[in-house]
Amino acid sequence: MPRTKKRKAGLLGSTYDPELGGASPINYKALGIMPPEQEGLLSPGFVTDIKYDPKAYRVPVNPDPSRYPADMSEVRFGTALPDRTAVEDMILEASSISKVRPEYTEGHRTEGQNKLVGGHPESKHLTGQAFDLAISGDKSKDRAYVKELKRLFEPLGFSVVLKSDHIHLQTPPPNVDLLPNSSWGN
Repeated sequence: MPRTKKRKAGLLGSTYDPELGGASPINYKALGIMPPEQEGLLSPGFVTDIKYDPKAYRVPVNPDPSRYPADMSEVRFGTALPDRTAVEDMILEASSISKVRPEYTEGHRTEGQNKLVGGHPESKHLTGQAFDLAISGDKSKDRAYVKELKRLFEPLGFSVVLKSDHIHLQTPPPNVDLLPNSSWGN
């Protein structure tokens, strides 16, 4: 049966195709709308415009210039610490459970920055083996956050300390054994 070129008024963009005997794929152009995005390679049928960038921090970095921006670029993820994505997975899990917004407030410090904030002269921030996280100010939530961080980080040999205005995480002292993964050794 030859296709007719006549269209009835009001059927522009219709999904009805008499030759197919039912619904046909939507004619997005005729409807004046944009077609959907292509499906993701890893999850057919799921469409998203979110692109995962492993170099991007999933835990936000506090850029507050009143002290200095948190420098996470020099934190030795993958050497003294598990790789950054593993660390961020643990932080995101703990913050989700405790309902606290995760945020890095400090990472690597220069000697000048360390003096400015009154840090210990042998602070592990100087060698990129420590970082700090923001607290919410809600004592019960912050205690729950620290509890979850300890649950996740202490089995790896890290200390997790709740301070008055932040949570400090650092690699263990030299005499404390880490798990047998050489990439985590000091």
